[in-house]
Amino acid sequence: MRESRPPWGEGRLAAHRGAAVILLVALGACATEAPAVAPAEPLPPLSGAACFVREHDGAATTWRLDLATGATSELGPGFPAAPDPLGQVVLLVASEETAEGHRERLCTVSQPPAGGEFVCAALAPAAEFVRNPAWSPDGSFVVFESSAASFRDLWRAPRGDGEPTRLTDAPHGSFDPAVSPDGTTLAFVSSREGDLELYTQPIAGGEAARRTLAAGDDRAPAWRPDGARLAWLATRGERVSVVTALPDGSDVAELSPETDGAIAFSWSPDGRRLAVLRSAATGAELVVVDAVRGLRLAGAPAVAANAPPAWMPGGDAVLFAAPVEGASRIAALRTEGGAVQVLTSGPGADWLPRAAFVRGAGAPL
Repeated sequence: MRESRPPWGEGRLAAHRGAAVILLVALGACATEAPAVAPAEPLPPLSGAACFVREHDGAATTWRLDLATGATSELGPGFPAAPDPLGQVVLLVASEETAEGHRERLCTVSQPPAGGEFVCAALAPAAEFVRNPAWSPDGSFVVFESSAASFRDLWRAPRGDGEPTRLTDAPHGSFDPAVSPDGTTLAFVSSREGDLELYTQPIAGGEAARRTLAAGDDRAPAWRPDGARLAWLATRGERVSVVTALPDGSDVAELSPETDGAIAFSWSPDGRRLAVLRSAATGAELVVVDAVRGLRLAGAPAVAANAPPAWMPGGDAVLFAAPVEGASRIAALRTEGGAVQVLTSGPGADWLPRAAFVRGAGAPL
């Protein structure tokens, strides 16, 4: 039986044994440093908040970054997931070593009362692997990978009270869940028929339909914001690139060569562009490409962390991990003009940025 454990799932959450958490980033693999690129005119200020991982002295914690002021504050141990559509909580995957072995758990962190401490509220039982959570568009539930009852299957957990329900049952595992913008369809990958292939199935239950047939692994599906197309990472021979298709797998379009060497990607809020972290001849870089023809629109040197770039809600900037003076820092690439702003500093390495979609003043996180 072929080992079907997906290496990108391990990298995304920096799985570890023992007390140390190791950042799966090789700064030596990066291109040149990414100093701030001076714009011709002053840039409009960023607003809202972001979360990111800071690794220092063998520990990984999630931090909050106020994009307007640059102020940072620690939220707690763990790795932040995609932003809450309601802007009320931060979804974290936390891990610990117990008498039973390595355990991971999925929880939410809410804004505490003045002077209070952040509390991590569990959404699902702990297991050896709990990974890659994805929110429903309305924020009412989360779909995630768990080894609670199998090698790795997909589960659905409600936002509030209620027990998680199992969505897949495949011996070789199911991974990388993505919920459609209308909340009705789940896209994911599975090696149940050999290579890792893309599948879709109704959230409400039903049979999974295979959507990819080409030789090679397909992984990390993501819905275009209007739900009209899916994009994913396709391995064909020695080449990995971003491809898009209709949800039934037809009308496949390869966005090559600018996405060749793709490590991770994300759609822009308007669905017209893709931000792609890729490995190029000169090192890792972030590129923004046209989602139809794959034409390069902007780019900057990056850190080769296995984490998708994070678009700001307005689509005017992309948050990513940039190499700065030998360290990994959170930076913003302005999509108009290509200016790069370094947003964090301090000890350790900063990576895995997540833009927080907050709802106006007095905002939660």
